[in-house]
Amino acid sequence: AGLVAWDKRAAQRPTLFVANSQNVAGRVLRYYGRESQVLPCPVDVDRFTSGTGSGDYFVLVSRLLHYKNIDIAIAGCALAGVPLHIIGSGPAQAALRALAAGTRTTFHGYVDDRTVDRIVGNARAAILPGSEDFGLVPLEAAAAGRPTIALAAGGALETIIEGETGAFFREATAASLAQALRDFDSARYLPARLRAHAESFAPPRFVERL
Repeated sequence: AGLVAWDKRAAQRPTLFVANSQNVAGRVLRYYGRESQVLPCPVDVDRFTSGTGSGDYFVLVSRLLHYKNIDIAIAGCALAGVPLHIIGSGPAQAALRALAAGTRTTFHGYVDDRTVDRIVGNARAAILPGSEDFGLVPLEAAAAGRPTIALAAGGALETIIEGETGAFFREATAASLAQALRDFDSARYLPARLRAHAESFAPPRFVERL
């Protein structure tokens, strides 16, 4: 309790708070009682080229950490009967591999930018199963011309335009994600529109806002 009180007092000292999303700004207001100016993170869109989505799989790009809800993505894709490709490494890898046994899940581990671009660009869509501060993955997927199916929480609510650059599932459950996967229609998402959305978060736009 003493540390919490000290932290709140210390938070009154800065002249200005800058948050990377309305989501984070809301937490700053809730815990510190301070308003923030929102400056969205820059997205390195030049790492990606607009893909065709010609693969039959969905993709998840993440550090493999327990709180990221990757288990929900694995189980949801299994329920929907669709392949899932996972890019990333981390301490939850062994547990997630065990969970994915018998499913149509492929673990790629850490790969270089060119390989990420190819795998994401060929995916039907990216999946973001957890609540993130900002929601960077949907913008990186959009830079690769692909939409994102995300949990309707956190920063993804600010980086996805529903029906234009992605879709949401409402509950953090495999069943909710599976239904969103079944309902997903990749034909409604235009790669050029997705790329333009990502470019509105490109570094020059960040510098201009700053």
